[in-house]
Amino acid sequence: MFDPNYYIALCARKYAEATERLASTKDARAQDELKALLVYLRDSAVHESEGRRGALFQRLPEDLRRWADRKAEVMRTLTRSEAELLRSWYAIPGGGLLGTLSSTEMMHLADLYEGWSCTSNLEVLAAIQCQGMADGIRLMADFLGPNHQPHDPPARSINRFMYDRTFGVAGQKSLHKASQSELLNCLEREELPRTAKAHFRPSFDPEALLCVRADSEGTTIEVTSAEHTFAHPFAHRSVVPPHRADRFWTKLDTILGARFEVEATAGLDGTTIKVDCRTPAGSANFEVWSPEPTTYAGRLVGLIYDVAQEVASSNPLVAKCLERLRR
Repeated sequence: MFDPNYYIALCARKYAEATERLASTKDARAQDELKALLVYLRDSAVHESEGRRGALFQRLPEDLRRWADRKAEVMRTLTRSEAELLRSWYAIPGGGLLGTLSSTEMMHLADLYEGWSCTSNLEVLAAIQCQGMADGIRLMADFLGPNHQPHDPPARSINRFMYDRTFGVAGQKSLHKASQSELLNCLEREELPRTAKAHFRPSFDPEALLCVRADSEGTTIEVTSAEHTFAHPFAHRSVVPPHRADRFWTKLDTILGARFEVEATAGLDGTTIKVDCRTPAGSANFEVWSPEPTTYAGRLVGLIYDVAQEVASSNPLVAKCLERLRR
């Protein structure tokens, strides 16, 4: 029987293998290639996780979808099947976990969420959410293996924040134990990262992924591609200046907040583009073939392309990649 988490698990296992190889290699070129591979595998896992969540989200009843989006309360009792479906949605392993915590730390964090789910005064939906999140984190830890240690984990991430606030930071004179309500409130306030992705699949050139992402540290643009079809992938990340980031997200929110239709286009010689954008203003997830710049799809793709061109094209590999995409 096919495992719906197969591709997420595959990315995670390859990620763990690449991390272990990176820790043992001394060759600078090999290190760069492995770092690029880690970025590629993480983005692939994130893409697969979001795709699974998007598909399963559509199966939730409308009121549960609105509750999950924090837009409305649910004023009824859930059926068993609805509760299981909601838990399954939260239990999809998040690709964004890769590179943030060790597998042991993930297990501790999963225990924390499971403990919260048993709290007597916690509302039923929040308990289901905690149970599902515990399931997903444990699955990811299992995929990575018991000895996984991330390479150069970010100092700030929601997972690291939750872990450190609960279990303390190594080296501190005393452990600060945050209360359950404090951390739950933090979790409720934490928005999913703003993301805008355009995955280009040209007919003859290498694929390319442009990903704009905003979190508590700011906005970055990451370009992942290869010099040619058989070359190792590269990944280049640049920080988007705050004024440019504000302009980008404002324009994206405006586009996502309006009604739209994706034009039906097809052809043989061109580029298929998978677009996935998510902000508090709305979301868009579709595939299109060589859209015209003035169409809805073309405006979204152009917005992502323009910020990559403006911020990241000083890198020669990125410049060549963007030039190919513009043809």
